Amino acid sequence: EEAVRLLERARSLPDGRRSAIVHWRLGDAYLALRAPRYEAAEDSYRRVLDSKLVRVGARRVPWSRVKDKTQVALPDRRDLAILFRNRALAAEGLTESERAARYTETAAEWYPSDPRDPERYRYVRQAGVLVWRHLDDPGRALPWLVEAARLAPSAERAAATADAEAARVAVRDRSKRLYDRAMAAQEAGAARYGEALSLLAEAITVRPNFVAAYVWMARLYK
Repeated sequence: EEAVRLLERARSLPDGRRSAIVHWRLGDAYLALRAPRYEAAEDSYRRVLDSKLVRVGARRVPWSRVKDKTQVALPDRRDLAILFRNRALAAEGLTESERAARYTETAAEWYPSDPRDPERYRYVRQAGVLVWRHLDDPGRALPWLVEAARLAPSAERAAATADAEAARVAVRDRSKRLYDRAMAAQEAGAARYGEALSLLAEAITVRPNFVAAYVWMARLYK
């Protein structure tokens, strides 16, 4: 509470209003309160990201304009990963599941991809778990969980591998159920081809490598 008071005082000063570090630390302080102020925390992180510059070679550019993340200086990549992870915590506290999942995925995308860095594993694993737990979307979670299983330290490899396999099974089962419903619809005749196409499109969203679903969509369009 004292940290919040001091940082809000700093924010009220002319230099403080323009200071990214004041907004960043204030967001962290809001999250650390006994009764966290999630909305205020998210607003603080948003303000930091609105003006965040990163180093690309000898230049400093807005992070949102970066085309190739691998060209960004590693400390800036870590900063962005931390900011988005914390913003995800604020969104999760507001029960904004889609935003929380999206921010967590963005954090994992920005974190440097050195497989020897244990933090990389934690960011990737968190992205997969959050997407699946909050959005019930094993297809979207699966690539993160597969990467987490590849990066997992020996003590956590079994659990990470089990999560990835469970997601694979869920993807296959869910897409197969959609496919079976689509087949039943198309067998009923042309009047239900639209329904069949919608179901097949959903099956492909869940399982992008579902070849039979692509083939049947093509047959129905023909």
